[in-house]
Amino acid sequence: MQSFFEKITSLFSLMSPASPEREVFVQSALKWSVKGTDYKTGHPDLHQKIAQVFWREKNYIMARQHFIHSRDGSGCAAMLVELHEQRGYMNEIDLFIAQAVLHGELAVFTILCNRYQISLNRDPYYRQYLDKIGQLFFNIPSPRPRNQGLFGSLLQSFFNGLEDDDSDDEQRNTASTSHAAQELD
Repeated sequence: MQSFFEKITSLFSLMSPASPEREVFVQSALKWSVKGTDYKTGHPDLHQKIAQVFWREKNYIMARQHFIHSRDGSGCAAMLVELHEQRGYMNEIDLFIAQAVLHGELAVFTILCNRYQISLNRDPYYRQYLDKIGQLFFNIPSPRPRNQGLFGSLLQSFFNGLEDDDSDDEQRNTASTSHAAQELD
């Protein structure tokens, strides 16, 4: 099977990174690689080889995505260090490493969020990202909206009023349609 993975990644590396067929090729190869296995997202060895191709191309985002599904923790760490050196600030190394470990079990996710809260608070968008990760991967309900002040409350009331008007119109349309249908009978 390894020789097939090498052939697949060799073909993959020859394809232009801008080619839309490339993504279809990868998805088809990963789907094929799970046949007869217990893997759901693709064989980890194939993910590793694909990640290495993306890494050579300096496509760190896609490399990280495939490394996470591989069993190559040291390769993933080395790529994250390079990503940090290329695109990060010296004081952000913990954030780059945290990216790779935030997808797992809910208990681990919660512990990591609490443990690295000081680091995560440096960027206000991280809270939003973590909320979204919690919703998508762990079925955590979305956070309740915070007090938005007078203007925010007015806007919310306005939008709620529009939704109520829409539902009233919908009920009237349903009622008039059923009344018209009865008259035709």
